Amino acid sequence: MRLNADETTVGGLLGDGMIWYPYEWCLSTGDCFTVGPWDCDVGIPLLPEQCCKMIQDSVPNEDMNGNYLECFTEFPIGSPSNPVNPGRVAIHTDAAGIVVHIPKNE
Repeated sequence: MRLNADETTVGGLLGDGMIWYPYEWCLSTGDCFTVGPWDCDVGIPLLPEQCCKMIQDSVPNEDMNGNYLECFTEFPIGSPSNPVNPGRVAIHTDAAGIVVHIPKNE
């Protein structure tokens, strides 16, 4: 879960509080489905613990490998735990590997 810039609440990748899970959740072979997205900004941005509980409550069953959804926090670039690093260059690509934005230091 991407936190906001002051690292207190969930901000999401786009700053809108939305959390996305990029894979299908499979209970068995052939029984796979999309989970999420989850809105962790319901008028008031949720704390990471609140957002995680909402996500885990919405997917209570383990997958076919015995795994449950776990929550991990990620700090946005420029936040206290992930300051801008002039030696780090971000190059954003699309699914085909084509650069879609001008590379920039982050």
